[in-house]
Amino acid sequence: MSATTGTEKTVWEQVREEAAALAAGLRADGWDVSQVQADHVAAIEPGDSAAHAGLVYTVPDSVGETLPALVEGGSFDRYDVFRTVAGGDLYLVTRLRDEETERGVVLAGVVALDQVAELADAARERGELRSHVRLLDGTHLATFRHEDPTHFFPEER
Repeated sequence: MSATTGTEKTVWEQVREEAAALAAGLRADGWDVSQVQADHVAAIEPGDSAAHAGLVYTVPDSVGETLPALVEGGSFDRYDVFRTVAGGDLYLVTRLRDEETERGVVLAGVVALDQVAELADAARERGELRSHVRLLDGTHLATFRHEDPTHFFPEER
């Protein structure tokens, strides 16, 4: 993230505002929405288990109080990815939707661009990417499957 002066915003502030606007848009349409801002995002390569590979969003404990109930039984198979690269970091906002139940999740996070190369290659090869949401203590809250990983990663690394 970059330092700023005056009224300039950092990239992370802009990303957080975009995530808030996306969540607000769903809420305005009557959807139940969880806006999730990750404290940390890690790119976990397939290794021994492809089920644990993907983008792992580590989130505050407060997310654990609401997210599991919101996503329970939902498909969340519709998603949009918004990304930008700045200062060696990949900033991501993923808007996930379960159209049938009108529930949504907006994930926001940043990961070092140099950490995603092998995960990006593996995800493209498999034709899917997973986003995992967990607490700092490792408690798993949710996993979302994305059938087209190309939207998450820039072509040039």
